[in-house]
Parts: sequence; structure tokens; C-alpha cells
Amino acid sequence: MKQITSLLIAIILGLAASAQTIHIADNNVNRPTGANIYSTIQAAVTAALPGDIVYVTPSDVKYNETVTIGKKIKLVGAGFNSDLGTRRSSLTTLNLVTSLDGTNPIANSEFTGLIIDYINFTTGSDVGSFSFNNLIFENCNWYQMQSSGSHRAINDLIIRNNAFAEVNLNSSSGNTNIRIYKNIIQPDNYRLLIRLSNSTNPLISNNLFFPFPPGGYDNRPIGIANSTNVRIEHNIFSKTNNGQPTFEYLQNAMVVNNIFYGLTPGCVSTTNTFRDNVFSNNLVLTTGAVVPPPSNPTGSDFHSGINNIIGVSPLFTNAPNSTYLETYNYSLQPGSPCIGAATTGENIGPSGGLYPWTGNLTLKATAVPVITLFGNSGVVPQNQPLKSNIKAKAN
Repeated sequence: MKQITSLLIAIILGLAASAQTIHIADNNVNRPTGANIYSTIQAAVTAALPGDIVYVTPSDVKYNETVTIGKKIKLVGAGFNSDLGTRRSSLTTLNLVTSLDGTNPIANSEFTGLIIDYINFTTGSDVGSFSFNNLIFENCNWYQMQSSGSHRAINDLIIRNNAFAEVNLNSSSGNTNIRIYKNIIQPDNYRLLIRLSNSTNPLISNNLFFPFPPGGYDNRPIGIANSTNVRIEHNIFSKTNNGQPTFEYLQNAMVVNNIFYGLTPGCVSTTNTFRDNVFSNNLVLTTGAVVPPPSNPTGSDFHSGINNIIGVSPLFTNAPNSTYLETYNYSLQPGSPCIGAATTGENIGPSGGLYPWTGNLTLKATAVPVITLFGNSGVVPQNQPLKSNIKAKAN
């Protein structure tokens, strides 16, 4: 079964003819044995050479471990497959360092199909002078992605097609080209959903921000400080239950072509920096909303912007209020004021922009097989073929 499992994964990933080795982490009690199969994710990662793949077999039991990665790895899980029931490629903590040996960097690593509690960009065990370059997180779910101010720079980070509660990245070394798009962003009571500092060219685009639960003290959608060329565009911001506005702080940003569906753009505090932003071609459902909103410091209006649509419904196909359900359809009806009304002549909202989507924003499945049935004919005569029945499920 070991060889069959590896072959199926290789075929699905398109690697059957490549030189990459697939290492399998499997904490199931009936797991197969043999080369390249390990009971923990860390053991599989440690055994992998730079450029190899580590596949995290879905399990009813979380991989309750802290996994540290400091070389180029493709870490792949089974994704979000409801047919697998409670089986998930789920782990507790993922710590990222730029290099563990000073020779092989983590650059160009990919993480897909995983459920993770905490993702940390850290300097622990870091060797050499590398940066975090060209990392991709796709089709994952996590509670918190965070970093300390002392870690290396993050450059060309892609966060797409995920569901998460928080991305909080702050590096004194600076971050460049962080792109966060086509995500379902799920809050809890104590998270500011996206916080970036010291960033150049960050892009937050075509995301769906959930409504926020009542009682949270720090659950504003976005806070970006000490950054340049910030773009926040083609998102849907739905209603907060505690009345919090959209931003904790924001400066030097283009806030364009978004749909504020029951949520008014503004700053949570009159003492936070909120100035020098452009608010143009947004639709704000709230009647009487002031867009561009007042700036901070108070008494000085440094915002600008034109062509905002106030107090008008976007006319979604099926989203009857400013809450979110997976069955809602965020396509635009004919006659929607969002059609062709963006700064570039595209649609306002997520059906326009660089990464358009229509209907429901759902996580893209991870096409990795999981064997659900493995049987053979029992007694096999010598030198005769083995008849087997194998069923595998892939997203």
C-alpha cells in the first residue's frame, strides 16, 4: 500500500517523472510502513531534501506538534473535503525560519491543503542572511499568522484561496509585495483580521470579510501602518455586530472598487493615524455615509476620492442582508450600480479586479488522493496476477 499511495500522490501532483521525493507523514495507527513514511510531520520534513514534497495524510487525530521549516519544501494536505468526515491534515504550530543550515533557504516553499492553529515567521534557529522570499499559502485554514518585529524581511508572499482569522505581519526589516486575495476571512472576538506594518506594495484584493461577532475588542478588518503604495480593492466588507468601522489605522492607501455592505469605511479611533488615503468608486450601502471619511488627526481632512456610490444596494443575486452564508450568491444582478462602475471600467466588488470571482467564494480543493478502500483477492496462486480493488478520493 505504501507504493500505491505514493504513486497516486505523484500522479495527481504531476510528479511521477520528476526527481522530487514524496515523504508521507501519517499518524494513523494502521499506517503503512517503509521508506519515506513517518509518524510525525517534523520527521518527514527533517528527512526531506530541499525541493521535496511532504504529504500530510488526513487523520481523525490532529498532528499535535510544532513543525519548524527552514528549507524549500512543498507541504501538502488533503484540503477541505467534506467526504472525509472528521479526517483533516491538521497541525498545531508551523514555525518558519529563513534557513536552518545557512545554505538552503526556505524561499519558494508552498503550503497547501492544511489546517493550522498558528503560523509564525520567526528568527528561532535561523542561520545565514536570507529573507522570506516567494512563499505561497493556498487552500489552507488557520487561526493566526503572525511575526515578530525582529525577523527577516518577507518578500513576494502570496496568500490566496484560504480561510483565516488573522494575518499580522510586522518586520523591522520591511516587507514587500504581500498579496492577499480571494480569501474567506473569518474573525473571532479578539483578532484584527489583517495588520501589516513596514510594507511596500501590499495588495488586499477580492476577499470576502465575514461579519464580526459581538463583544470583540480588536476585530476591525484592516490596520496598515508605516507602509507605501497600499491597495485595498474589489473586496466585500460585511456588517459588524458591534459597530466597529473598517480600519484601525491606515495611511497612503488606495481604497477603491470595494463594496461596504452594511459597514461604513472609517477609523476606530480619533487618535489613530488615518490620513492621506484615496477612497474612490466604492459602494457603501449605509444611507448618509460620508465617503471619503473624516481623517485623523481631527480637524484636518487629508483624504480624497470621487465616484463613490452611497446608500444604494449592490443588487447581489442572493445575499438578502449583510450577513454571510455559504449559500449566498454575490454575483451582480442586471442593473446593479456596481456593473462597469470601477475605476478601470470593470465591476465594483469581487467580480472585477485582478482576481475576479462570482457567485460564492469557496476554497479551491486540493487535488491529493486519499485511499478509502484497499482490498485484494485473498489467496494468490504462485506466479499469478494479484487482483485488487482500490478506491481513492481526491478533492
